[in-house]
Parts: sequence; structure tokens; C-alpha cells
Amino acid sequence: MSRKTPLAAIPAAVLVSMAVALPQAAPAQVVADSACPKYAVDIAAFATCEGDQVAKPGGVRELSPADAYGMKQGYGSAVLFIDVRSRYAAAIGGTAAGVDAVVPYREVAQPLRWDRWNGSLALEPNTAFVAQVQSLVSARANGLATPVILLCANGEMASEAAEALRGAGIAQVFVVPGGVDGAETAPGWRAAGLPMLARAGERQLFGPRD
Repeated sequence: MSRKTPLAAIPAAVLVSMAVALPQAAPAQVVADSACPKYAVDIAAFATCEGDQVAKPGGVRELSPADAYGMKQGYGSAVLFIDVRSRYAAAIGGTAAGVDAVVPYREVAQPLRWDRWNGSLALEPNTAFVAQVQSLVSARANGLATPVILLCANGEMASEAAEALRGAGIAQVFVVPGGVDGAETAPGWRAAGLPMLARAGERQLFGPRD
């Protein structure tokens, strides 16, 4: 009789490769706490394990700040963590620890002007957003199947950005509801007491130098 290898003995990189290979067309299923190893094996049908969850393959899914941080810490470079706020917001207000890059979905408009409605600098769409994220995921071992976590100020912009990435063929996209600062319906990264970088570094803001 063959013996099954316990999950704990399987390297994380192997678990990730198993996860991204899962068929996206599998039917949704209810995943109970007792059957949910938090992140291992089943990234493609990720469940937070906070009570029974419906694990839907494909589509844009939500991760609490704590789960997003845990997923990035557990899988490292196999997961791409992106701040989609403007570079100005990331540089002045700081960003979440673990963020790989700041890729604005909307960037501060040039020339600078004030948006009276929002009480902030006006923003304009970053027309290169999808191409920039595609370049980042293409450089990862699992390419377009790489799990991508998106973070913004309050969750709204990240949700829009996630839909754009899904439409471009990036299969696994996660959004952190509440973003960095929180929203009425969801506490944010700061409220969860998770580590912040006081300011986004040059590498996060502009990428590696040539």
C-alpha cells in the first residue's frame, strides 16, 4: 500500500505549482475549516477559513488584510503584491510591507490640478497599467497564472483594476477590501495593525535600475 506524503513535507514552491495548475473551470464548492489548509495547495480556489466559504475558481476574490499579508509572506515571489494607488500617495503616505511594486491604476494628472469634488490632487487613468502588470507577472515563474494581490486606499480602485487584469487574461486576482486606510464596510491594512513601510522605496515606485 502506498503512503501519502504529508502536506508539511512538500516544499512551498511545489505546492504553488500544483495550485496554479488546477483547472479554472472546476465547479464552486463549499470549503469547511476542517478541510482548509489556509493557503497550501489551493490558491486557485482560495478560502480564508473564517467559517465555511464558497471557493469560486477564477474571478476576482477578496482577501482580508491579514490573509493578504499571510499569503505574501508564505509564498514570497510566487505571489505578486501590487499597490495601485498613485506614486504620490505611496511616497507620501507609505505602503504595506510586502508590496512588490507600485503600479498606479490612476496617476496624478499633469500638469497638477486640484479636484474640488474629492478634495485632492486630480487623477487620470494610467493607460499602461495592464501592460505594466503583464510585464511583472510574465517575469514570474508561473507567468499569467501568478496570483496577484491588489491594494489601494479603500478597496474601490483595486476592484476596478482587478477587473481590467482579469479581462487581460491574468487568471488569479485578489483585492484587499478596505485597502490601506479602510472603508465603511471593511477595516484596512492600518486598522489590522499590519506592518507598513513609512514610505515606498525607489524600487517599489520605479522598479529596479538598469
